[in-house]
Amino acid sequence: MKAEGKKWFNALKRFIRECREKRPILLRNDLSNEAEIQCRIIGGSLIAWLREHGPRLIQERAVEAELQNFEKDPYIVFTSESPGLVAAREILSKGPANIAFLYPVSSRSGSRKILIQTIAGTFTFGLSSHLLTKIR
Repeated sequence: MKAEGKKWFNALKRFIRECREKRPILLRNDLSNEAEIQCRIIGGSLIAWLREHGPRLIQERAVEAELQNFEKDPYIVFTSESPGLVAAREILSKGPANIAFLYPVSSRSGSRKILIQTIAGTFTFGLSSHLLTKIR
């Protein structure tokens, strides 16, 4: 990883630790029945995304890294409310170090702005409702 990528990655890890301290992810046993069902649905969707889109994303990024001098490995941040984060923790906790999971960032609360200011530096981010990937 390039120096600027390491700087970004380290800032992201600090941000994740701060987020976990402020709002820990619930234990699965603490979910309501409704939240448990949501956990299963979101977990299934996450697994499907990782199987169907993850490999292509990694391949495309490797090509872009060669052509445009990008970082080779993308850093993926999955955002969801408690049921999705419980599922993500179970699915991703032993996975690659370049995938994280956080509560959603919202422009209403200013969290999105803080997230971008905290870890962006010269980087920009592609946002969707459940995926934040670092792009250059």
